[in-house]
Amino acid sequence: MRRDDDVDLRERFARLRGDDQQRVPPFASVLAGRGIHRYAASAALLRVVVVAAGVVLAALIFRAWSAPNVEADFAHPRAHWRAPTDFLLDVPGGDMLRTIPSFGWSPRWPTGLIGSPRAQR
Repeated sequence: MRRDDDVDLRERFARLRGDDQQRVPPFASVLAGRGIHRYAASAALLRVVVVAAGVVLAALIFRAWSAPNVEADFAHPRAHWRAPTDFLLDVPGGDMLRTIPSFGWSPRWPTGLIGSPRAQR
């Protein structure tokens, strides 16, 4: 970069900073008015939220009173639904995965175990 290019660039940035300083209010005035505007904005927001909650509550109450008395049938499935990917769970020997294994009796088992002939008497 040449030396005169830098000077031109500095002048342009100085003009931009000057434009910004003309548009921005002084910092002291911003600090002085901060508390009043913040309270007014939060109070207005609180009013809007309370009114909106009241409208929603009134709508829900009106809907509950005007709705017919119909029982929901959520707990009673009408049909057995099978997911489209259930075929992936059908593996060879899958019946062994769904049953509890049973072991035969052995004379070496101690007496009183479940499945032993003495426990079944």
